[in-house]
Amino acid sequence: LQAGARCAGARVQPLLQANLPMHRFAQRALGLPLGAHVAQEGEGFRIHFIGPQGRDISREMARKLDNALKRGVEPAQRLEPPAPALAVEGLYLAQLQQLLPCGGGSAPVVVFCGDRAALAWAGRMLEGLGFAPVLVDKAPEAERPVPSGEYRAQMLEAGAGIGLRLEGYRYGLVGAQGTLYQGWKLEKLLEAAASREWSLQQLKEDGLLALIRMHHVSGGDLDPFVAAHPMEERWERTIPCPWTDRGRMVARLEGWQDFTRAEGAFVSRGEGQVSITPQDDLPLIRLAVRGLSQEASQELLSEYEKKLLEQLKEK
Repeated sequence: LQAGARCAGARVQPLLQANLPMHRFAQRALGLPLGAHVAQEGEGFRIHFIGPQGRDISREMARKLDNALKRGVEPAQRLEPPAPALAVEGLYLAQLQQLLPCGGGSAPVVVFCGDRAALAWAGRMLEGLGFAPVLVDKAPEAERPVPSGEYRAQMLEAGAGIGLRLEGYRYGLVGAQGTLYQGWKLEKLLEAAASREWSLQQLKEDGLLALIRMHHVSGGDLDPFVAAHPMEERWERTIPCPWTDRGRMVARLEGWQDFTRAEGAFVSRGEGQVSITPQDDLPLIRLAVRGLSQEASQELLSEYEKKLLEQLKEK
């Protein structure tokens, strides 16, 4: 990637062992227009493109990149000299310390993560912020019914009121009783915790940032904070959608007259609300219903699941 970008005339700034949150931070701090984050994923790897301010690139920019790959790029007349790799871990920690000037007060927090390198990094950052991290080198199944006994046992043993589950670039927060908050429930909590200094977008993109912010606003005990911010019940299902079919499915959803597109989701307002969200980071379509009873929601989910599966079979 570095060689290809330089051949096309770009100036390249390599980052030394930066995970995705640190890469986003460096992108903002250095004012860079485009970044490519490469990470191992299963048997292969994933390239995550980042735009200005450390945010994911827009769909318009993604289309431009895709078109450029298809048509090829003429080599540049002059190659920019390579820049030395920049170590950003210390700079990233300094940013967190500015956001949390009083420190963690030696409070215990539990981190669940199956990637030992990522787990060690989270431990270093939390120690640098004055917390007492308890590191658990596994992340129990995210889809398992909650509260999870595996989470609860570790939280009770550590005496922690809040924990963090890391898995790749996704994360969830854990309460003292082992309840895992992720997806829409996590987003609702982050909305309640966001502020001018702690933007919702940055909290959604950075699990460590979200953890220390939620620790601050909840007083170190997540479950009472959740109880004080009740959420409308919502029911969800996921439908596998291969990457190769994603564009076709999005085009068909755009033709559904009863749905309007909002922030990447197709939303229908009527009795209750149905949202259909093709996931950008997973080969899935997420179906959700809110505003109805569980029985009525399950019926509606089954109806739309059947409709989507039929459209996936059509070529």
